[in-house]
Amino acid sequence: MDLQSLAVRPAPVLVTVRDFKKTRNLEVAMSETDTAEHDLVVMTAHIMQGTRAGYKDIDEEHLFTEYEQLLFTNVVARAEKLGKPVKLLTVPSNDPFAAVVNVAIRLGCVRVYMGGSAKLSVTAQARLLGKTWERVHDPDKVQFDLVVVPDVGSPKRFQIGAHAPELSPEDIELTHSLWLEIVEKVPEADFHHRDVLSLALKRFTEEFRGPTKSHILESIRREAAQAGSRRKPRRAGR
Repeated sequence: MDLQSLAVRPAPVLVTVRDFKKTRNLEVAMSETDTAEHDLVVMTAHIMQGTRAGYKDIDEEHLFTEYEQLLFTNVVARAEKLGKPVKLLTVPSNDPFAAVVNVAIRLGCVRVYMGGSAKLSVTAQARLLGKTWERVHDPDKVQFDLVVVPDVGSPKRFQIGAHAPELSPEDIELTHSLWLEIVEKVPEADFHHRDVLSLALKRFTEEFRGPTKSHILESIRREAAQAGSRRKPRRAGR
């Protein structure tokens, strides 16, 4: 089915598939989605090359290849086994990330499930999808949760669009400690925990956009390099 003729209830869940042998993200999506509340849309991007990338004159018969038919047959079989109804969608595109973002925005999706990439890290996938979302010039575009499911390991979860950060227990404790000290020294101020973060962000913005920007970036690079070295597995015998 194409996007124009697809009918879904508000706040559907989108799953992208491209290989009928690798549908772990579909299985995770079906296990986490109550299809009584949310429609489950399974999408594959039909990559168009050259002059066909315009695809305005491409009809559904040419768009739906034998491989896509095999892919969706497998999807339907898995969904029926779990008793989860799905809606199938083929989208022509020369950019699979743009296709995912455009469909998610167009349908108003609350969550998107993607499989892991053989070429990109999970974080790089999320970052690329986020950059694609940022390029969409629509002030009312929906924000959504992104779940990237690698072939091995736990799903990784991200939020696409502006969102409240997840604070660690240490961050919360530090915020509270600073708030206690401030209200003790300035008891007449109507000062809250959120004001600590707001003030810190304003000060950081001033420094980041000033002459210390290069030093801040270098500090972040050092932290990233140290974190990367800690994650590297040690070789046997060392």
